[in-house]
Amino acid sequence: MKKDEPELFAKELKLLDEAVKILAYSYEACREIGIKESYELEELDKFEALTSRFARTSDMLIQRIF
Repeated sequence: MKKDEPELFAKELKLLDEAVKILAYSYEACREIGIKESYELEELDKFEALTSRFARTSDMLIQRIF
């Protein structure tokens, strides 16, 4: 292990933690909307943000952490 790798890993973990917090925020917003037959455009935007944040967070986890 290189000398600077633990520092880099700690930074990546911090970025992942921040991404998880934002993802949790989006999840709660969408959970409040619930499942419906039809959605307002604003609600669709919130679901789009959730899926985008999920993809970004999972990419960080897989590509940077693991």
